[in-house]
Amino acid sequence: MRRGVLVTLLLFFTPLLYGVDYYEHDFRDSNNTFHIRASLNPKSNELQLNIFDQTWDVMPTHVQDNYAYGSIYFDAYYNFETWKIGIFADQSASIYLNDGFIQTLYQSNNDFNTFLHNSTINTQLSKTDIDGFTNYYDIKGLYLQKLLSLSPYHTISAKVKFFVSDDIQNVDINGYNTQERFVANLEYYYRKENYISHRTSDETTSKGYGYSIDLEYIYNKERLYIYAGLLNIGGIIYWDNISKMTYFFDSQTVYVGADGYNHRKPFGVGKYEDNVKYKQYLPMFYKGTIDYALYSFLSIGNNLSGYKDVVFNEPYVTLKVYNSRYKVGYMYEANTAIFAAYFQHFKVEISNNFSFSQQVMQAKVHIWF
Repeated sequence: MRRGVLVTLLLFFTPLLYGVDYYEHDFRDSNNTFHIRASLNPKSNELQLNIFDQTWDVMPTHVQDNYAYGSIYFDAYYNFETWKIGIFADQSASIYLNDGFIQTLYQSNNDFNTFLHNSTINTQLSKTDIDGFTNYYDIKGLYLQKLLSLSPYHTISAKVKFFVSDDIQNVDINGYNTQERFVANLEYYYRKENYISHRTSDETTSKGYGYSIDLEYIYNKERLYIYAGLLNIGGIIYWDNISKMTYFFDSQTVYVGADGYNHRKPFGVGKYEDNVKYKQYLPMFYKGTIDYALYSFLSIGNNLSGYKDVVFNEPYVTLKVYNSRYKVGYMYEANTAIFAAYFQHFKVEISNNFSFSQQVMQAKVHIWF
């Protein structure tokens, strides 16, 4: 219903707007213009995006190596002739869960307290390695971007971002399981809220400070457009005063002591630390576009985005209708359609399955004047 209203409004206002060419990630803005952008862009190669909010009555559909990443992003910037200066806010997360990690969560009902008392979990799992991590940050800051035209066809961009961070959720767990023994180590860095054991930290006033670099390149000659970008190069956040949770799990809870007798130890042994110094490394993402204009009103292309070994491809077609241009794309790896409309001072993009129950949810808006 909401999508129908949006399409109706766009078609109604089409005669009042002026068309533009579609080039994804094009950083070559008109001189002396002000821009506002916002986007919602989480992706997963297999897991549903709301997996941790669900009750695990059955084991979630997954593959051996499961990745999810994405962000909620906003910025506002002014474009001079070859410089841009802007402010931005970015909530971003990257997650990796292997098959053994998901098996472990499932046998523990996706609940830490259940897992902590499950000393026989080794008998419930197959022989497997256990590996998983999450890297979440919430940053706000400013950036300075320099554009350099190497020739009429080649343009590069370097963006330096400086920011403060309000939150960190970094979890790293690794181990193994056999029918005889389950062993795992857990390290968890957080600023205030511990979402695993639900212990609230007193370090709620601490801030992280960091920087990162984005490098981008465009080749554009006649009908061909090529874009490539690397984001968060060397990105790091320095934390001086956060909390850390450490746990070691071993299903061999019975051991022989120095006195020669059997003794029992807990399945999970852990501790909490405050006032911890930590370097949080931002994940590096990459993206690209290739676009070829068959005619002045019709082009085809592919948008690519990725993180580590996970790549999403979006083949698309754009069509110029009156004074506007429309795009229909299809994200191959997630079976998701993407719809977009582009005008002189406004563009909007949305995925067809706009729901957290899907692997991809995409929405973008860009306004400039």
